Amino acid sequence: MHTYDIQTFEIPPIEGISKKQIDAHLALYEGYVKHANILVEEVMKLHNSDNPNKHYLMKELWRRYGFEFDGMRSHEYYFNAVVRGPQALNTESKLGKKVTEWVGSYEELENILKFVTGTRGSGWTLLVYDKHQDFLEVVWVDEHHLGHLSSVDIILAIDCWEHAYMIDHDTTGRGAYVESYLAAINWSVPEKWFDEVVK
Repeated sequence: MHTYDIQTFEIPPIEGISKKQIDAHLALYEGYVKHANILVEEVMKLHNSDNPNKHYLMKELWRRYGFEFDGMRSHEYYFNAVVRGPQALNTESKLGKKVTEWVGSYEELENILKFVTGTRGSGWTLLVYDKHQDFLEVVWVDEHHLGHLSSVDIILAIDCWEHAYMIDHDTTGRGAYVESYLAAINWSVPEKWFDEVVK
């Protein structure tokens, strides 16, 4: 049986996102890891049991698993992108060149990210790479397990659920929060992820 480990992140102070907000958000992430592990463990127990209803119960647990797993993994992209402090996108990196080819400049990419994060409702804004067509795209995902595009690789994940900013802002504060998050990104991390998926 496999289990997932809770990752730790070297997150420096971020202007506009308080330590209290980050700590609460990290606790939520840890809950996703815990629950993904619980689901795997419980499915394996049922699999090895003589419970007459085990197939039904296992299927219901697996139905929940996508939510917990994607919540865990999306938050790992989210937090890892701000480790060790902000660093601008290197326009000579593979990702930088692909962004320029796609939309002309980092500034335009940021405009697109800000526009999509303004989507009504809770969810995620993802910068993804479609290796089948060699495209970058910015997409909106409602829940962790609903709306993902099959086979694309995540390059950047911006959490647009209220839990990401409600300690620092009210319900109208998403825009200010997104500005703070974008300013805090260490783009060398998404650049590394992009290098890995374009090999």
